[in-house]
Amino acid sequence: MIFNMSGGGSTVSYKFYFEITGDPGAAVTATGPDELSGTIGSDGNLTLTATVPGTYTISATLDDQASLPVTLVAADDGTTYQADCSFLVEHASLEEYSATELRRIADDLAAKGASSTKYEEFHGYLTNGATWKTSLVGLDSFASENQILEARIIGINHDTATEGGTAGLTFQAIHALPYAFQTNESDTTSGGWESSKMRTTLNSGEVWQMLPTDLQSNLVSVQKITNNVSGNSNSSDVSETSDKVFLLSYAEYVAKSYWSGTIANEGEQYEYWNGKVTNNYSGNSALIPLTTCRDGSAYASHEGSLFAGPSWERSPDPTNAANFCRVNSLGDPSHSNNASYGMGVTPGFSF
Repeated sequence: MIFNMSGGGSTVSYKFYFEITGDPGAAVTATGPDELSGTIGSDGNLTLTATVPGTYTISATLDDQASLPVTLVAADDGTTYQADCSFLVEHASLEEYSATELRRIADDLAAKGASSTKYEEFHGYLTNGATWKTSLVGLDSFASENQILEARIIGINHDTATEGGTAGLTFQAIHALPYAFQTNESDTTSGGWESSKMRTTLNSGEVWQMLPTDLQSNLVSVQKITNNVSGNSNSSDVSETSDKVFLLSYAEYVAKSYWSGTIANEGEQYEYWNGKVTNNYSGNSALIPLTTCRDGSAYASHEGSLFAGPSWERSPDPTNAANFCRVNSLGDPSHSNNASYGMGVTPGFSF
């Protein structure tokens, strides 16, 4: 901060720095209290200097490409603010994208929908069941194949983002994690998903800690609708929670609920499962892989009494206040078990 003294008064001048990364040769504009521009150098970097505090929107263009705008609030004198104005990358397959690249593409899909230049590619991945993989943390005692989280896209612009708009991409693991987890320590659905031990395990506890930091930092919180009162069928008992990692509800698997009331109002079937999960009260072959680990083995005992085979859902059983719903080993999503049992977890998450 610089003070200029003149005529018995003083003026204050500021300097802020925007460190911008992106594609070499791209033209950058920063629009705000100052109007700034420049070109990203051959090293992929550009520094712009602003002298007026306030909100700036920074974006880059090159030929017919445009980056997603980045909004920064410059307030502290001498501070350097960073903005990534890279363009959407192209890879030959879904598994080649990094978590950061998936987040950038998801943001573009959320902003532009089917008009995004990446919509056709990523809708194709959803349709053909392409998978994305990342290494899990702290599972060295398991077979190498089970130290990998492999997930597929199950929805595009399906979930409402907590901060507004939609999450462009929602994924779900195609297999159970190698440990069995409880939904609650006791056999109760009181408080539903919102108050469950499982929700904490996924969003800040042991499962969250298994996720690599680059995945954690790029996930978007989304609003999940669940019966958060108790295991009954009053449709008024559904409410929203904000989650970065979650289990699917019964309604998110099936096209139409077997039951009416609360459980039928816990979201809508994801596009990937449309036409694959056709039975709402019996087996579905497409769901069977969710009940075992990636190498086809059973998950290991870890919490509660092990019940090998099923995979948890976040829906309380509408007929039994001690149970949460599960996908059984035949791919039937209408079954349930005592909340204290240790069973499989196939997490969902959104970018």
